[in-house]
Amino acid sequence: LAFIGCSGLTSVTIPNSVTSIGTEAFTDCSGLTSVYYTGDVAGWCGITFGWSDLLEYAQNFYINGSLVTDLVIPSGVTEIKDYTFLGATCLTSVTIPNSVTSIGNYAFEGCTGLTEINSHNHVAPYAAEHAFRDIPLSIPVYIPCGSMASYLSRWSYFSNFIEDEAFTFSAVSGDNNMGAVQILTMPTCTNPQAVIYASANSGYQFDHWSDGNTANPRVLTVTEDMELIAYFSPVGSQPTTNYTITVVANDPTMGTVTGGGSYAAGSTATLTATANSGYHFVQWHDGNTQASRSITVTGDSTYTAYFAANAENEYTITVIPQNPTMGGTTGSGTFPYGTQTTITAEPNPGYLFVQWQDGNTQRIRTITVTGDATYTAYFDRNYGIDDIDIEQVKVFARGNEIVVSGAGDNEVIVYDVLGRVLHRGLAYNPIRVPASGLYMVKVGEGKPQKVIVNY
Repeated sequence: LAFIGCSGLTSVTIPNSVTSIGTEAFTDCSGLTSVYYTGDVAGWCGITFGWSDLLEYAQNFYINGSLVTDLVIPSGVTEIKDYTFLGATCLTSVTIPNSVTSIGNYAFEGCTGLTEINSHNHVAPYAAEHAFRDIPLSIPVYIPCGSMASYLSRWSYFSNFIEDEAFTFSAVSGDNNMGAVQILTMPTCTNPQAVIYASANSGYQFDHWSDGNTANPRVLTVTEDMELIAYFSPVGSQPTTNYTITVVANDPTMGTVTGGGSYAAGSTATLTATANSGYHFVQWHDGNTQASRSITVTGDSTYTAYFAANAENEYTITVIPQNPTMGGTTGSGTFPYGTQTTITAEPNPGYLFVQWQDGNTQRIRTITVTGDATYTAYFDRNYGIDDIDIEQVKVFARGNEIVVSGAGDNEVIVYDVLGRVLHRGLAYNPIRVPASGLYMVKVGEGKPQKVIVNY
């Protein structure tokens, strides 16, 4: 019940160190408009919630400074717990990975802004009775090919399931004067197996398929969009010899390759090397520098694609204030990978810098660029910081301690920005705090004062 009834509270920042939020912790905080979380989506999904309407009041939910509308649960998350996104009306879509196996009670209740749900699990995750309560039941729910029965059984609340299409498949003749092709079994969502047969006309014989395979009839499993062509030759001509082309990457983490397979002698194979993010294609083992190349098949061969890390990957650093009326920031821009650059928080008159979203309390700080990133500066009103005189009481920070001088026999309470009491009692000795940051100090019946600890 830490903040129950705090109707004047307009925003709250939840640090990524929080692992649980108790029952009714923010009940009747009707003035809330924004919730800021300094971690990532996986971290938020890891928090254990008691009954909580935090997001229902706030409407706007920010993760690392960005408003969450299209929610993508990252792969690796296995459970969406009770109340996790209760009342988050800012959400317009949700994507659930195949790693999620259960969705807790009220996890998405009241997310009335949702227009679609995408679930990648072939077996519908278990969903508690009220997991999706008050979400429009007719919104499209996109599910994997062949999983309709599972979702109809487990997610019966919804009425508009849309299955992914099966892969496109076709098989045709290379010359209709020589022969024709029949697709005896067409692949479907539930059965990806295809059966094809090449029927030669009088005076001709089946020779090979376009991928070099010579089986006829042929049974194959379709795992991607595919077109096969049947080739025929005059009766009595020598059958085509097939060769194997093997294509590999020097380091699979740097890039991928395609084009390997069985090919008829004299046919053309197209080899492709595609670099992953942060890398580039250098060359093939034979010195060819074309990422996509065609070769004439004359025998069994192996082709190796060589990749390397980019020397200067450029990434975008975005630096923003949490509340522009309290202060501004500098340091945004595009920088090469590994660059060290300075970002700055500038409080407006009457305000002070508190911290960055990652907990760092250096107003001017140097960061190393390793990817796209957003840094959010948090400010607060300046009631007198670091050195405060109230009658005979003096409060100031010294290293990792708060010193309260002149408090006498008055009770001294120290608590952090989340309202957790760190000290209650007399303060004849300095009070040690666990980390740099903003703290509140209340002496006797006096007004709480703020003090920043930097160490």
